[in-house]
Amino acid sequence: MKDYYSILGVNKNADEKEIKKAWKKKTRQFHPDLAGDTPENNAKISEINDAFEVLGHADKRSLYDRGIDPLNSNGGGFPGGDPFGGGAFNFNFGGSGDIFSDVFDMFTGGGFSGQGQRRQRSRKQRGDDVLAKHKISLKVSIFGVESDISFNSRLRCDACGGSGSTSNKGEATCPTCQGRGVVEHIKNGLFGQMVQQSPCPTCDGFGTIIQDPCPKCVGKGVINGKDTIKVKIPAGVKNGNRIQVTGRGAAGYNGGDNGTLFVEIQVKPDTVYEVNGDDLICKMAIPFTVALLGGQFAVETLDGEKEITIPQGSSSGQIVEIKGLGLPRRTNDLENRGNLQVFLEVQVPQKLNTKQKKLIEQLATLLKDDKFGSSTKPAVLENVQTGGFFKWVKKLFR
Repeated sequence: MKDYYSILGVNKNADEKEIKKAWKKKTRQFHPDLAGDTPENNAKISEINDAFEVLGHADKRSLYDRGIDPLNSNGGGFPGGDPFGGGAFNFNFGGSGDIFSDVFDMFTGGGFSGQGQRRQRSRKQRGDDVLAKHKISLKVSIFGVESDISFNSRLRCDACGGSGSTSNKGEATCPTCQGRGVVEHIKNGLFGQMVQQSPCPTCDGFGTIIQDPCPKCVGKGVINGKDTIKVKIPAGVKNGNRIQVTGRGAAGYNGGDNGTLFVEIQVKPDTVYEVNGDDLICKMAIPFTVALLGGQFAVETLDGEKEITIPQGSSSGQIVEIKGLGLPRRTNDLENRGNLQVFLEVQVPQKLNTKQKKLIEQLATLLKDDKFGSSTKPAVLENVQTGGFFKWVKKLFR
């Protein structure tokens, strides 16, 4: 078995960065276009590339370290055959999969080529992922709902079914680049004449052209438009949560797979309730007679009308808590919810008729005789209205 570590000149503990650096150095040293196009240099560069193909990929390196050469099944070369067209090398800036392009860009300003052929790119490409923002009410965030989501996206062309062609002829070899996907230009460089490659302008680097291209999508198989789908919004979803819908993103080019749709939830502020963690806060006005006498009082909640018990002698700012009527603590778990904090606001009548006034005066006399409220010493009270009600409420939790 070949000693790939010795070929690159690194030890067995070398990390990925060290291996790549060593491979670049060896490639510059023995590349035929720089060191001479000799059988020895061609053999050496092939050996160097084999070493990097194994050591530069974690899965293949793991096999090699266990005594298995992952290239042996292919006779010692790259899996699937020689990618460089029988020993000639092809460096280009067009393909993200070309691991050699970064070595010679410094010399050529782009592609650096021998006499090999560039691999064709497939026209089938996966569609982009799409982010759609969706506003919901506080009630929907608690109980969930199935909702229609509309968003701008790329759609599969309805005229050609996404193939890009109006016939069944499919693709044909590009007449300009003869299927290589690139065109070449002679350029005088630091080391003499070099062949610079650029993507073919006729086929956009694919190496093929669409026969009878669809006029609606211009042969791409996709068009811009608006998509609408139904999405299940789970109970207990929080503001900023994202729901992932696989395969419902932008359509892929020329029959490629769709991308993924991400629906970002935006919970609209409620006019009645304020969120405090998993709890909800609201205020409720009660007559001063109920505050004095106490009793049962109906309150409208997001779960419908509920009765709460008002303690006798309640005052403004007093909290009555209703268990389990807040936000779900976990998604899709309505059995485990926070609480509803109801802040009482005692309403005092602004105008009294003669009979009402007489009764209140009698009550005041009775309360005075009971030594209730007889103190004349003023107390310093915080103005509840300053900064708003909920700002005052939050101070109570500090």
